[in-house]
Amino acid sequence: METLPNNQDKTIESLKKYFTDTPGTAEIERLAANLDAMRDGRKKQIILITSSVLGEGKSTVASLLARSIAIHKTETVLIDFDLRRPHLHHIFGVNSENGLVDILRSNLPFSMCLKETHIPHLLLISSGILDVSPAEIITSDRIKPFFEFIGNKFDRIIVDSPPVIHVSDPLLLSKFAHEIILVIKAGSTPRYVVKRSIKMFNDIKVKISGIVLNNMENALPRYYDYKSYQYQYYHYQSEGVDSEKRKAGILKWWPKR
Repeated sequence: METLPNNQDKTIESLKKYFTDTPGTAEIERLAANLDAMRDGRKKQIILITSSVLGEGKSTVASLLARSIAIHKTETVLIDFDLRRPHLHHIFGVNSENGLVDILRSNLPFSMCLKETHIPHLLLISSGILDVSPAEIITSDRIKPFFEFIGNKFDRIIVDSPPVIHVSDPLLLSKFAHEIILVIKAGSTPRYVVKRSIKMFNDIKVKISGIVLNNMENALPRYYDYKSYQYQYYHYQSEGVDSEKRKAGILKWWPKR
């Protein structure tokens, strides 16, 4: 059985504290509203969250977005498809076992892999314990039936996938998604890397729905009064939390349609 980090309670409490009436909440709500508008009358929506490289905050954005959707009483499931470096079970304080890998490889009943979170209407499917190559899971012929099945169970599905520059998983998963969001860490990710990420999706005829830019607080010049734009995102207070969950700075969403 996996042992959770000692700082997990603090991390969960930090997530809870974020969702108050703050400018950051408004920005996440704006992102959720934009995605809702993109449904264009479609009841179900699968949203794939990725980034170019490690440490850009995609798992944090996926978690906050899922929470924003769920608080409106929309049945939502958050899935950890980042099998090589899963984070969501840490964020929500659950064990990773009995998760996605077990559904796809061991035929473990779907109901046994749905983990409750502290957020009503939001369930989590953790990565599970990986005992084979991630490529074997991603290319499994069970992936398509899995998405078809879960699409009948939930109205909104958020998929946290690996960085697209490192592995091809997001490209393979993108064909099952209605919307693709690319998370970029301002002041860190080189422009040519971002362009390469977008081109990789374009090459397979998949259009990115929009870009979430975070860490703007640390990237913008000092003379730029970012606070007047109310894009303050979120500050993690926990010590020892990995870079995925540290201070994200401020956030902005650019739809690409």
